[in-house]
Amino acid sequence: FGEGAARAAAGGGTVAGERYANDELYLEVRAEAPSVLVVSNNFSPYWECEVDGRPRKIFPADGVFWGVEIGPGDRKASFRYRPPYRFPGLGAN
Repeated sequence: FGEGAARAAAGGGTVAGERYANDELYLEVRAEAPSVLVVSNNFSPYWECEVDGRPRKIFPADGVFWGVEIGPGDRKASFRYRPPYRFPGLGAN
């Protein structure tokens, strides 16, 4: 996970990469105000997001990246890739 690959835009704050794998990304976010978390990964509708365990919509940010609304305070954001060609029970989640 490269430095500067994610940022809390608009409201200010910090982002730290907790864990990054091919199909998963976990971030610790501290936002000073309601913000948009921008992650420099190509937008795809097959990525899902949760912030503090609650589903959040990912929208295109800066044209091609991920954007997620983040409330103020310390937050944990998790992203998982769930393409439609993966079927339950076949070992790929």
